[in-house]
Amino acid sequence: MPKERNYSKEEKEIALAYYHKCGSNAKTRRILGYPSKSCLNNWITSEGKEVKPRVVRDYCKGNASFDEKMEAIYRYYELNEDIKLVAKELNRDVTTIRPRHRLDNSQEQGKGSDS
Repeated sequence: MPKERNYSKEEKEIALAYYHKCGSNAKTRRILGYPSKSCLNNWITSEGKEVKPRVVRDYCKGNASFDEKMEAIYRYYELNEDIKLVAKELNRDVTTIRPRHRLDNSQEQGKGSDS
């Protein structure tokens, strides 16, 4: 396991201030680029405050099943439906079903030819 970096008092204060302002561990780490999740949680706990639980949206029920992913891919590629609407209908977060990329017309046309 990698060793935790030692942060200056100022870095710690900035991170905690930002966390208390926005209320999100992930957003704090994404904006500041530091510290790790566990490190920030330890700092919050050392202040005598409780770490806020991760927010799980009502419509997000975890990872999509294989069948749900196949249905989403079919609807996205073959029926050209909007992936966000498909995800909403399946009660999933779009990130759990989004295909990695969509072939553009030039790729689709060259797909079946050997020349």
